[in-house]
Amino acid sequence: MCGISGITTSKHRKVDLDKIILKNLSLQDHRGPDEKNYLKINENLVFGHNRLSIQDLSKNGSQPMYSKTKNLLITFNGEIYNHLELRNKFKNELNHNWKSTCDTETLINLIESIGLKNTLENIDGMFAFAYFDYKNNKIFLVRDIFGEKPLYFYRSDDLFAFASDIKFLSKIDNIDKNLNHNAIFNYLKYSYISSPNSIYKKIFKLEPGTILEIDFKKFDQKLDYTKKYQWYNLHDKIKNSKKNLINNFNEAKITLEDKISKSVSKQMISDVPIGSFLSGGIDSSLITALMQKNSNKKIDTFSIKFQNKEFDESDYARKVADKLGTNHNELFVSEKDILNTIDNIDQTFGEPFGDSSQIPMYLLSHFTKKKVTVSLSGDGADELFCGYNRYKYINTVWRIYKIFKMNKKIFYKIFNGIPNRVLVKLINFFKLKSIAQLDDKISKFKSITKNIENQEDLFFRLISNFDYTPPEIEETLGDFDYEFREKMMIFDTISYLSDDILCKVDRTAMSSSLETRIPFLDKEVFEYAWQIPIKYKINSKEQKYILKKILENYLPNELIYRPKMGFSIDMNNILKGELKEIYFDSLNLVKKQNFNFFENINLNFSDIPGANDARGNNFSWNIIILAKWLRNNKYN
Repeated sequence: MCGISGITTSKHRKVDLDKIILKNLSLQDHRGPDEKNYLKINENLVFGHNRLSIQDLSKNGSQPMYSKTKNLLITFNGEIYNHLELRNKFKNELNHNWKSTCDTETLINLIESIGLKNTLENIDGMFAFAYFDYKNNKIFLVRDIFGEKPLYFYRSDDLFAFASDIKFLSKIDNIDKNLNHNAIFNYLKYSYISSPNSIYKKIFKLEPGTILEIDFKKFDQKLDYTKKYQWYNLHDKIKNSKKNLINNFNEAKITLEDKISKSVSKQMISDVPIGSFLSGGIDSSLITALMQKNSNKKIDTFSIKFQNKEFDESDYARKVADKLGTNHNELFVSEKDILNTIDNIDQTFGEPFGDSSQIPMYLLSHFTKKKVTVSLSGDGADELFCGYNRYKYINTVWRIYKIFKMNKKIFYKIFNGIPNRVLVKLINFFKLKSIAQLDDKISKFKSITKNIENQEDLFFRLISNFDYTPPEIEETLGDFDYEFREKMMIFDTISYLSDDILCKVDRTAMSSSLETRIPFLDKEVFEYAWQIPIKYKINSKEQKYILKKILENYLPNELIYRPKMGFSIDMNNILKGELKEIYFDSLNLVKKQNFNFFENINLNFSDIPGANDARGNNFSWNIIILAKWLRNNKYN
């Protein structure tokens, strides 16, 4: 895993590229602490690279790297898991004497020999890369299917730059750093900024599965010099997969296990120590089980033990590790550790990022890095196999809402008049408690079911921190002929998975120079998952049903069939205590910015900290993070 970068200017703009690249390469040291290099291609173009050595630790893997004819030059971040197979598959086309066992050498020579499109169709991995084509005088930026690896770019009439870290771009002298108010609204509402936007108007994220082409002939002529197109269309792949639905559960289960197992095996390729995050939940337990199955020695597993028992799954993780026979490592995290982390966490992302699970992920990554350089993760399964609680309950909530819709004033008066503690006791009495932090969920239900018009509106309330949406950035689940929960899963894959989950995992892990790999996001696993009917993924009782049935081959039922907890911290109590005054100070700073949407957000700001409501707590945390970012970047 590495950090990539590049800067180009028009012939009319005089910039000391050597000075800029040398200064800014250091901002990506955490992404590549082993080596940093740059290559000045001409007076107006330079490529940089920060290297974290994973495959072929020798100098033969150094970047930027030329193709065999030196017609192409690449700076690459990621892993191509099947690159050695591709050397053999295309040996006639490649006709190359290899200097290394590095996947970068495979990639750039494949592009030269069989073309970019054909290469992308054949490679299996996670990546963000840029290469310069000397013959055609063009740069190509490419990002992987789901956005596992980041890629930002800045575009103006006379300067174009790209990097793995937004901080690299924001520190270039004299660029336009005006803030994107719509992106800030998006952040406050969802806790992350959706692609292609960033916190800055002129800096963008390249969308997953996308190619950006930069044409220097047009650049120098001050014409529109960029062209963007998709190389992997997620909707088309899902549509094609659903044409071949598997109607035999045993067949689906056996084939799915085989595909996930092969993905795990491929992703265990490494010349450095490798381990696994293990929360004790379904996803990480299955990945760990398959890793141990594919290993001839004990694998290292890593988990967190929280001081607050309500959020602690460490007992389950330990039992899973004991059953699978792994070498388990456990980090105890106190409330003090969490508070100490909050002081520095915003520096990890470069722009506001409000998912509070970033804190335990940050702590876990730094702990894991002490022993291994690569760790596998169970992320991605929730979006593919109907794992989030909103998938389980949305149809029920919508049916209940429709029943009471004609008499909703009476319903709300009765329901909202019942204290949460009474509702919790009633639910527990009837043994209906199937999710953690039930009191918080009841408060959220009361909030989101006010004045909804349809099921789609209900979904966006579930994932939002408040209800107001300006028309210019209104979102939709799309006009797809799918079951409603499948629409939710698609939206979450495109937006939440890419811009929240994968962003969190990458940035927190790379802050300690730890590479993460995600076997559930293997191309074959993803496409096969959409051949599996939703009835095999979720039934009236169980989410991720097919994964649980696979996991029965490795673990006893008591470790499989239990309530989903999630990877989170007790933000409610933290906001009531140490962060309460910080919130109000932060709110005042944010309000001074005169954001064009702020007065339209219908919230009682004075009651938000410790409001015992997930939406209010998320919003409070987002305000704190935004204010810290504004101060750190001198917008105060």
